[in-house]
Amino acid sequence: MDFATFERMAVDTWRRIPDRFKVGVTAFVVDEGAFRKDEFEDGWCYGLCEPDPVMDAIPEAPVCSRITLFHRSFQEIERLARAEGEPFDWEGEIEETVRHELQHHLEWRAGEDGLGDEDDVQDDNERRLTGLPFTPGFHRWGTPLGSGAWLADGDLFVEAGVRRNAWRRLGDRPLFHLWQGLRVVAEEPVPAELLAPGEALYLPARIEDAPDDTAWPWRDVVLVAWRRGWFGW
Repeated sequence: MDFATFERMAVDTWRRIPDRFKVGVTAFVVDEGAFRKDEFEDGWCYGLCEPDPVMDAIPEAPVCSRITLFHRSFQEIERLARAEGEPFDWEGEIEETVRHELQHHLEWRAGEDGLGDEDDVQDDNERRLTGLPFTPGFHRWGTPLGSGAWLADGDLFVEAGVRRNAWRRLGDRPLFHLWQGLRVVAEEPVPAELLAPGEALYLPARIEDAPDDTAWPWRDVVLVAWRRGWFGW
């Protein structure tokens, strides 16, 4: 899609939103360029909501924001979708991005940042999956499912406390943990070099003995192993 068509669709979407929900948005910008989180290989971002720097500098000023959509980011993500043989819905992605960025602004105006927390969880999970440093315990920012489990960025994280004297045995056989009647089993034992530092471990896992066609409300399963008695865990 060329820039002129993209700009027209983005502006039309913005104009259809009732004005009362756009109070405090000082600029809606459609940019020809791209925005990318450099720490990720394909870290293209459709849009950005950021505080208005002028209003932000005024003491006691109400929360005001600038919203930007990036045309080349859409093009790059479409290219990645095509490479995977997947369709790309320009209109749907534009509308979803406008709503997403406006939700950031509305939450800030209300003194909340739930969507920002979701974005942080997604970034930390992506760091975990790509081998980059991430925030230990980030999964707890997700949706609690009870009994030490959370749904975060579409994945199930189940915490399993391990007695100190059993920690070293994680290298001999896969860890398992019972959660709400389900047997959650790590895919494989833990390499010895990961056990040595004694830090919390995020282990790819599966639900054992479940039928292959079971439709779980999550994408992947992760066992979070931690040594009992540690401060903060």
